[in-house]
Amino acid sequence: MLQISYLRSTVRVGEHNLLSDIDCNGFGICAPKPQDIPVKSVTHHNDYNNPSFFSNDIAIIELENPVVENGNSLCQLKMDF
Repeated sequence: MLQISYLRSTVRVGEHNLLSDIDCNGFGICAPKPQDIPVKSVTHHNDYNNPSFFSNDIAIIELENPVVENGNSLCQLKMDF
């Protein structure tokens, strides 16, 4: 089972370098500010850590607010429900 402190928190989207407030390359091109979005719920795999440590180490994280696309994503996942 996950530790209680990990169950709900905040997800940071769009962060590359934790040592700088805004991520810029060597040519003065900067990414938009990262987004901090509260976590609404976490659903972890029913067999998390079973049979051994890190087995079934996956979860679905539902956010309180949608992620705002800014065009700088390295990987974009689009799901239509």
